[in-house]
Amino acid sequence: MLRPVLVAAPAKPVVTTAEIKAQVVAADFFDDDVVLDRLVAAATAHLDGWTGILGRCLINQQWRQDFWYWPTCRYIKLPFPDVSVVEIAYYDAENVKQIVDSSLYDLLQDIDGSNVWFKDAFTYPTIYYNRRDGLQITMTAGYGADSSAVPEAIRHAIMMLATHWYGNRSAVEDGRNNAPLEVPLGVSMLIEPYRRQSDRKSTRLNSSH
Repeated sequence: MLRPVLVAAPAKPVVTTAEIKAQVVAADFFDDDVVLDRLVAAATAHLDGWTGILGRCLINQQWRQDFWYWPTCRYIKLPFPDVSVVEIAYYDAENVKQIVDSSLYDLLQDIDGSNVWFKDAFTYPTIYYNRRDGLQITMTAGYGADSSAVPEAIRHAIMMLATHWYGNRSAVEDGRNNAPLEVPLGVSMLIEPYRRQSDRKSTRLNSSH
C-alpha cells in the first residue's frame, strides 16, 4: 500500500517561540531561539501527521493518498481523522485526469476516523491500467487553521517534551533504579485520549487486491 504524501505542511506552528521560551524560562536567552524552535518541531513531529504516534494531524495540513484501483464496496477509509475537505481525482482510460463531482460522495466521520462514501448514482469509471496513482484522494486534515484549535493537552505535551529535551540533552535516569528515561512523566497521559490506534498505517481500500 502506498503511503500518504504530504502536499502542504501546516501554515502555523502548534507552539510558538514565545510560548516555549516562557515554558523553559528562557526569555533572556535569544541565542537559544533556534534550539528551542528545533526542539518544538521535533516534539510536534513526534505526535503529528502520518509518522506521528497520535495517528492524526494537528494544525490543518494537506495530504494525498494514492491507489491503483477502485474499492469493491462503496467507501474508502482515509488515513486520518478530522478530514474537513476532500477532492477525488482519477486518470481515465486515456490517462487523462478527471475530478469526481463532490455531489457524488459524502465525507463522513466515525469513531475510527474519516471516510468517503460514494452515492449510488456514482459508477466507478475505468482507471488507466499503468498508473500506481490512478486514483488520488487529496484531503485537508487537522483540528483547525491554527494552534487555538488544537487541544491544550496536546500543546502542553509538546511543550513538556521540548522542555525536557532542552534541559536534558541525552537520556536521563529516573532516580529509582537508574533506568534511562526518554520521555518525561505526564506526556503519555496527556496525549493518550487523542491517540488513534486503528489501522492508519495500513490504510487500504476494502477490497481483495
